[in-house]
Amino acid sequence: MQNMVIWLEESLQSGSWCQAGNDGFGEATRFETPADIAELIAQARHSVVLLPSQFVGFTNASIPAKQPRQIIKALPFVVEEQLASDVAENHFALIGRQKNQAFACYADAGLLQNIQKSFAVEAIVPDAMALAIAPGEWSVLLQDNYALVRTGPFEGFRCHADNLMLMLDHVSHPEQQPVQIYCADPAQVSMLVAQIENHGFAPHVTQTDNPWSLLQRPYNQWLSANLLVDDLKTEKAKGNNIPPIFKTVAGMAAAAMLIFFVSNVWQGLQYRQMTNEVHAASEAYFRQLFPGERITSMERQLRAKLAANTGSGGQGNFIELLGLTGATLQANPALSGMQLTSVRFTEKNGSLELELSAQSIAQVDELKQALLQQGLQVDIDSATSDKDVVKALLKVSRHA
Repeated sequence: MQNMVIWLEESLQSGSWCQAGNDGFGEATRFETPADIAELIAQARHSVVLLPSQFVGFTNASIPAKQPRQIIKALPFVVEEQLASDVAENHFALIGRQKNQAFACYADAGLLQNIQKSFAVEAIVPDAMALAIAPGEWSVLLQDNYALVRTGPFEGFRCHADNLMLMLDHVSHPEQQPVQIYCADPAQVSMLVAQIENHGFAPHVTQTDNPWSLLQRPYNQWLSANLLVDDLKTEKAKGNNIPPIFKTVAGMAAAAMLIFFVSNVWQGLQYRQMTNEVHAASEAYFRQLFPGERITSMERQLRAKLAANTGSGGQGNFIELLGLTGATLQANPALSGMQLTSVRFTEKNGSLELELSAQSIAQVDELKQALLQQGLQVDIDSATSDKDVVKALLKVSRHA
């Protein structure tokens, strides 16, 4: 067998499969468990799973970086507020770009690992991205009380048919947006079609008993939305569970140091591309940290903001202390719930001042002991109890 496509149902265990070629798809065959088709998958030259898109999120953001690896690393944190779960729990794949707009899909990393373990395929693609679409039109497949929708080259969704109208209204569209609706029995969806038309769309209904015939051909065009592309896998940043104030200050410091390093050390035409890539990534990070702020001189702006957040323009001990403190907070479960309200660095004595709120004095002491084990000097300057919250000020430095 050359190529095999597996279209999963909501259970993620059963579904149908067929052979795929450049001209279309063969006859679909139903299966009930992964074991039913394990041997066929092993014999196939290429194998792809179509994942029901209710398990997938679609997002986009303005990111000036040009390299896919840079974009996919920046994008999860740019759209972090849109996610229902922690960004580190999701796996992102870049679908495409239009100008500076990057489009991606994402799914729970554990779910993808389970599917890969069950089916051992080369690619997992959201089924919305496999649905064929004509330029300027939307495609809707109504099947088994579900609506599979594609609204553009890089966007789509899957929802219960009862919620279709609500979902369509939330997608930006022009008046009389053409919508191609495919279903087994047009008479059964006449009321829904009338509702869609009353909301300013221009629906056209086509009867079909074969949903496979509606998939885009050739099938390898879907692979741009492959959620198993390893080199675009979202990495868990070392400081990912560190409170936002650490992320912001550390991001500014890292970006400023990158720009300074590239601008002053790497000279010559052979490093021009590297310099441009670093500047592009730094600009993306700047826009993430300070959305809406106009960039004039990024290096000067970053240095000014770094100084404002640290009380000094110094970077050496600050970066080291910040990294050690952040790693300690991330690695110690006993520090869960601790909130940092302010971070200051004094270059004169090389100390990092942390204002924080904790659940108890014992938790503050737990942080102190953990930092002492890192070879740091830690002083608790103050600790006051206010109802169920302890507010404390710690000074962290290297031993003299």
